[in-house]
Amino acid sequence: MRATPEEIALIIAAIGNYEEEVGEPINSIAAALILAGKSDAHKTRVRNKNISKYDIHDKVNYAVEKSFLDVNKKKENNITSS
Repeated sequence: MRATPEEIALIIAAIGNYEEEVGEPINSIAAALILAGKSDAHKTRVRNKNISKYDIHDKVNYAVEKSFLDVNKKKENNITSS
């Protein structure tokens, strides 16, 4: 991969920050990781066939029929999601 120790530290920190309940992204890598995770919801991801046993993740995924994330590479910090 040829990443520097500093780059590896940024990535590790972003992964550690990902599951924070009320935290904010600690760096741009963490922000990208959070957006990627949140935009990856879709009905086809639900594996549990018993609707009465859905957890919150199953409920969210089951409700999503279309999801995309569009990043404008030309303008920094310009991300749209729906």
